[in-house]
Amino acid sequence: MKSDIELDRRKVLGTVGGLALAGSGLAAFTGSAAAQVSTSFKANNAGTVTTADGSIQQVLVDTSGTFSWSGLDSAAKTGMVTLEAKKKGSHPNNYSQVTSKSYSINGLDGERSFSLDQVDLTETFGDDHFESDADGEKKTTGIDLRISVTITTTGGSAHDANAADTMYVGADNEAADANINGESDASASSYDQKYTSGDGQISVEVDYEGPNGNPRLNVVTPNAFPKPSGYTETHVELFLDAPSADGTWDIQVRRDSEEGFSYQVNGGNWKTDFGNVPLSVSATQNGFVVVYTGSASSGDTYGLGAHQTTVDQDAGTSVTSLTKTGSGRPWDANNLIEDQVP
Repeated sequence: MKSDIELDRRKVLGTVGGLALAGSGLAAFTGSAAAQVSTSFKANNAGTVTTADGSIQQVLVDTSGTFSWSGLDSAAKTGMVTLEAKKKGSHPNNYSQVTSKSYSINGLDGERSFSLDQVDLTETFGDDHFESDADGEKKTTGIDLRISVTITTTGGSAHDANAADTMYVGADNEAADANINGESDASASSYDQKYTSGDGQISVEVDYEGPNGNPRLNVVTPNAFPKPSGYTETHVELFLDAPSADGTWDIQVRRDSEEGFSYQVNGGNWKTDFGNVPLSVSATQNGFVVVYTGSASSGDTYGLGAHQTTVDQDAGTSVTSLTKTGSGRPWDANNLIEDQVP
């Protein structure tokens, strides 16, 4: 099924492939005989990531395009676009929702562009579904993806269409004496180091794909974003002792479920203008990514740690930390994990 749109791949960590939809192709007829909703799509393959152990960190999907409708018996009111996924070849009943978004629309006929939130398919299927475990083995994994569009009218009737395609992700576990490439085709990626708290609530995955080989730190907090049911707020901080480690944090970056990103230089106030610090930040589905953009050279050491707080409806708090000793807090003296720029 060929789309009229080809989505440019973004040069970001782990982009698997743009999914392109267009207002032509597969059509579903529901309600009155003339009512028609149209959509089609093509899933781009992810390429292959080659690592020393066959690991894959993320398989990210960006989805955007257009959908159209015509001949409705009353004006369109909302358009719901849903992305679903299942293991290749499994029963259609195994499709599970990955992400969706509702759009306000109007008119008996029309067309609407859309863009869904980026999603990580390892959150749905697990890392090991894509990884190659055997040394020297290449594994290719197929994922069936399906887009559904449902148009609801002011009269309460619903009209829908869906289209499906398959994408492939490759993991190449190189033999022990082979040269290793960290990423391939900006499609899937691995990490150089991974640190996880004792309770598994916080992980920091580190690679050196930032500017000039600087550290890029992916903070993964599966139970923080979005905030859990019954909680009023969650916030997670990444502590950095950089550009050189001396046992005391220099700057911390916070993502708050209600207020977004902010930072604090040790001894200073919380601020939101990141233009004054050597960091870039971006949100992910289950955490955030921090790239250190300051001066860093091969062999430089730096420190890192993380802390998560959840606040329930009774103002009670629950905390967890990622530290050097496995206990205490990252702001304690000499309790940050030390790493080195390769």
